[in-house]
Amino acid sequence: MRMERLLTLNIFVADISKRKLLKQQLQDLNATMDQRIEQRTVELPLANKELEDCGELIPEEGRAYLERIRNAAQRMGRIIEDMLFLSQITRSPMDFQSTCRGAFYHD
Repeated sequence: MRMERLLTLNIFVADISKRKLLKQQLQDLNATMDQRIEQRTVELPLANKELEDCGELIPEEGRAYLERIRNAAQRMGRIIEDMLFLSQITRSPMDFQSTCRGAFYHD
């Protein structure tokens, strides 16, 4: 009796040019965002200094509002820094590993 082996070859072709273009656009946007954030980070202390210099001229109620604005700006700065950190993490390549699904199930 003679056995024949059949070899099957599947070929998949995908056009990734759109994906590459979108990836490049995303990288460009991220770079622009990083530059704008760095610029705003430099400008913020200068704006705070200007507010401090004219603080004596502002009534108490106005100072309370400015304090709220300053606190909100500092929180926003921390959020922006955290978002930048997250964007750097998501840009790094992921390391995928095989995992035995049986290890997740217990009898």
